[in-house]
Amino acid sequence: MQMITQKNTQNTTQLNTSLVKEQFTILLRVRYGECDAQQVVFNARYADYIDIAMTEYFRAALGGFQVLLNKGLDSQVVSLHIDWESSAKFDDVLALEVKTKRWAIPLMALRY
Repeated sequence: MQMITQKNTQNTTQLNTSLVKEQFTILLRVRYGECDAQQVVFNARYADYIDIAMTEYFRAALGGFQVLLNKGLDSQVVSLHIDWESSAKFDDVLALEVKTKRWAIPLMALRY
């Protein structure tokens, strides 16, 4: 889940959210440096993948994360829970999905 909070309450400029979709997907190939000696993705890297997905989601939906910052907004992770289903391995291609659960300022929720 992500939370966006408005830092500058005097800024009334609205974000253009016309490109926000219910679901957004990017493909990411697992790199060698993200794996352990058995060529399995090290468990801490999954949070990195979530951050990559969020960054690309904001790029596609708003033109980039800097757009939020320029509007006086920021994003904070308020909860992160990962349910592991199977190992990702070196050179696998992962489909990173972001689902918009709620899109409203000051609170937005995304599901990965």
